[in-house]
Amino acid sequence: MADSRGRVRWTFTGDENMALLVLVCEHTPLNYLQFLRDCGIAYLVAVEARVDLREGLARLATTLDVTTVVADSGGTLNASLLKEGLVDEVDVAILPGLVGGLGTPSIMDGPTLHPAAEPLKLDLISVDAGPGGVVCLRYRVVRDGGESPAPHPGDA
Repeated sequence: MADSRGRVRWTFTGDENMALLVLVCEHTPLNYLQFLRDCGIAYLVAVEARVDLREGLARLATTLDVTTVVADSGGTLNASLLKEGLVDEVDVAILPGLVGGLGTPSIMDGPTLHPAAEPLKLDLISVDAGPGGVVCLRYRVVRDGGESPAPHPGDA
């Protein structure tokens, strides 16, 4: 998770299967960094004025030998990661219910797509129908030039 302004008050800090690590910047408030330390939440400083996602992921790779990151977050971070070209795969779960209205968050929030910009292209990897009518879709992001990134080990 990225939180350069120190606004998220974490209730889940990790468990035996998952560790929380927060990307911050050099201008993140000191009292927030103390809050993270008090909660036992690791953080990594990713540049100066605001979190640079590309730099943050590069530091995760070099500092902690991380090769895979799962971003299970809101539409703003999702859109930022996609815009920066930092996503290889996208999972979408469709639930049997509808919510809508102006201001309703979506899986991709951010600035409006420029009229001349092309939408992100995806290749379907799998479709799974689960209990209760949930449908899970997995896509591979198609890079400029039409190629998909190399498949990850275990991809079907």
